[in-house]
Amino acid sequence: MSRVFFVTSLVLVAFLSLLPSERAVAQFGGGGYGGEGGYGRGGFGGEYGGRQQRDRERSVSTTISDSKAEEKIEAVLNELLKSPLQYEDQPLNEVINTLQDEYDIPIIFDNVALDEVAISPDTEVTINLRNISLRSALNLILKQPGLEDLTYVVSEEVLLITTHERANATLVVQVYRVEDLVNNYSQVPGGNQKNPYSSLSQVISSCVEYDSWMTNGRGEGEIKLMQPGMLVVSQTRHVQEQVGELLEKLRETRAEIEEE
Repeated sequence: MSRVFFVTSLVLVAFLSLLPSERAVAQFGGGGYGGEGGYGRGGFGGEYGGRQQRDRERSVSTTISDSKAEEKIEAVLNELLKSPLQYEDQPLNEVINTLQDEYDIPIIFDNVALDEVAISPDTEVTINLRNISLRSALNLILKQPGLEDLTYVVSEEVLLITTHERANATLVVQVYRVEDLVNNYSQVPGGNQKNPYSSLSQVISSCVEYDSWMTNGRGEGEIKLMQPGMLVVSQTRHVQEQVGELLEKLRETRAEIEEE
């Protein structure tokens, strides 16, 4: 598992100073948590609030979190299913209520976002899953017919089921320790003596969601170097997951090479 450390206050100041202030514009609006997917079947109450404000076609906000509650949710998502998921024509909200009770994590619907794409939490799903992680199970559930526009993010200490558009409108800053991936290894092509991490940055921005990076002229994501041996990445949560998986795969492959 890649070693991910959330930004300290010093790193926050250093990194955010590099970001245009106009990018930090749109977040989920006011209002409370809740709806049919509310934690404990009604523990939050109220509708997940507020419509986004957009000063341009694709506004992006940047958030940073080191919440222990969110770390717990991420850890639970990586666990294998405790029992098979076997549902036939079962409303999605009932499936979600069962999962949040069984895994003791808050899962709610972003009802405003679902209304925007005309998807109801009552949409029926049919699925039979076992021997996979909860994360993979949720991904597969949200690929069921009629739910393709949905995804989830871990934010504000809950697992929020929302739309891809809403999820991609918020960037998250994470710090990755990567000195072990570049020390004693050539950084050519792309690397240079002044910045030995530049080749690794290029690998990430070329291999993970190419169109989502500012350096590729299309997206909002950025990678910055912080000494000693850290990459500061501003990206959506979905892309952050892929970055972490890539770094872990690089570590595994390097270990295999060293054993030969």
